[in-house]
Amino acid sequence: MKGLNPNILIALASCLGVVALVAKDVKRSGPGVLSAVHGQVEELTGSDSCNQCHGDTSTSPDQACIACHAVIGEHIGSGKGLHGSLGPQVQRACALCHSEHHGAGAALVNTRTFLVAGIEDVQEFDHGLVGYDLAGAHTDLGCTECHVNAKTPILPMGSTRYIGLSQDCASCHEDPHGGQMQASCSACHNHASFDSF
Repeated sequence: MKGLNPNILIALASCLGVVALVAKDVKRSGPGVLSAVHGQVEELTGSDSCNQCHGDTSTSPDQACIACHAVIGEHIGSGKGLHGSLGPQVQRACALCHSEHHGAGAALVNTRTFLVAGIEDVQEFDHGLVGYDLAGAHTDLGCTECHVNAKTPILPMGSTRYIGLSQDCASCHEDPHGGQMQASCSACHNHASFDSF
């Protein structure tokens, strides 16, 4: 009796390898562990929750994201904020910047996020993109002095990292006039020193 054809042995070994990999993967419930921020949302953690983020036959993945992140949808619709300033190809590809399933320690807002959005250095972010001319004494402030969650690894539910700040002076500065001034702050004060001119 002659030996088996080596090609048949290779094919058989390959088949057994594939069966072993499939058997090992059967116990796996998804493509990878969710980030901690999404992992804290009960509706996103079950084995039947994939459509919540990935959409279904009537909902695209970006529509699924916007269903939870309505403010981002508003920014895209109005052309305001960072998301509103991005091109349509990026606006509708949330996972391009916010990649998921890399584990609980993975940050959904990171250096790569800003690079894809065209921002090489977040410390040099052009606030004009979001409708706020960061000038004068404000340029000396660190990000966390205004954006308290800028470096928070896992945001609590309902919190935001960068969006949602008011541009009203009194939202950050005490009103030394006790609400008695009729004029706006900028009528007497500027960003250079905040002193009257």
